[in-house]
Amino acid sequence: KNTSMHGSDNIYAPDIHEISGIRVMWYGAQGGDGHDRIFMATSSNGAEWRKYPSDSNPQPVLENGSSNHVNDPSLVHVDGKWKMYYTDAPTAEIDRIWLAESSKLTGFKKVQEVLGPGAAGEWDSYKVGRPSVLYEDGVYKMWYDGQAQGKGRHVGLATSTDGIHFTRHPANPLLLNAGAIDVDKIGDVY
Repeated sequence: KNTSMHGSDNIYAPDIHEISGIRVMWYGAQGGDGHDRIFMATSSNGAEWRKYPSDSNPQPVLENGSSNHVNDPSLVHVDGKWKMYYTDAPTAEIDRIWLAESSKLTGFKKVQEVLGPGAAGEWDSYKVGRPSVLYEDGVYKMWYDGQAQGKGRHVGLATSTDGIHFTRHPANPLLLNAGAIDVDKIGDVY
């Protein structure tokens, strides 16, 4: 398998964290084979970035495996472990939300699907993806977008106390005709 072209095309969906004064960015990127994987880059100033492990030969921190693509990473650091929530499409672009974990910034391993499509007839019954996750006071809060077949995207919220079993908010969808949302908390405001 030629990995030299992996991560060279279609770079998008960054999630950036500051760790000990260094900015770390995980992002989705498409390789020459047409499959998306998740990569990482670091920066000391936020303007100049270096791909992992090198600019000339970036390597994914999460491979697509048997899936068509993996992308849209959102990470939280809980109990000494990095938890990466991301979009996984087993075939085509039929998105689901999965969890991968690692004790370091690289070498993520898939754990399991954590949010699949909603019930038949619901606004998110066809696919769900593009998670944005925060961990607060023992609760994982995941904003995500979903879609019914042939319909537009909307944004919902799901919560979990274990980071694996998520419950959809009863007022979903919370934001209509939107997707690929990124949620941060600044002070008391989301």
